[in-house]
Amino acid sequence: MKCTSEIHNERLTFLICVVGQRWNRAMREGHVKTGTLRLLPSLALGLALGVPACAQEPIIPPSVAKLSPAGMKRGSTATFTIEGRSLSDATGVIFDTPGLSAKVIEITDVPEKITGPRAGEDLEAQVARGKKQTARIEIIAGPDASPGIHRFRVKTPRGTSNMVVLAQEHFRRSRRGKNPEWIPARPKLSSCRQR
Repeated sequence: MKCTSEIHNERLTFLICVVGQRWNRAMREGHVKTGTLRLLPSLALGLALGVPACAQEPIIPPSVAKLSPAGMKRGSTATFTIEGRSLSDATGVIFDTPGLSAKVIEITDVPEKITGPRAGEDLEAQVARGKKQTARIEIIAGPDASPGIHRFRVKTPRGTSNMVVLAQEHFRRSRRGKNPEWIPARPKLSSCRQR
């Protein structure tokens, strides 16, 4: 299917050819006056500017706002929820370290109420932020994955997201509430006496 501007460009090209042929014939026969010669560039510019451009969505790269839970154990598989924008058609996850891999399970649109700017209150520029979405990913941490803080990005056809932090092994799971979270583990201190 052709874009509207492509159709207009074809019609404009045809029109310019027809007008050019008639112009040349009129010049040869001596029917064109000097004042009309000045009018032709203005007419061509008006036609060129009058062609509407093909409307496209802005290309908004993906962004991640939140990851839950925040960590996992080495040698295990865990499912994570990512909250962010423009995550549709995510093709994969890129890690900064070997031993970690992931696959995208599902992406869900999150409805949000979009309001216009409020006079006197919303003073920043209104910019497109992309569609709000959540993604579920399954991360597999191999037994050879190093413990510590790791970073990853979500890859989509529109680009890669900001870096997201994932903790491994240095965290323990909290038992509080319905949704347990990963919290920093307390270091084990050996008891030693000074003499």
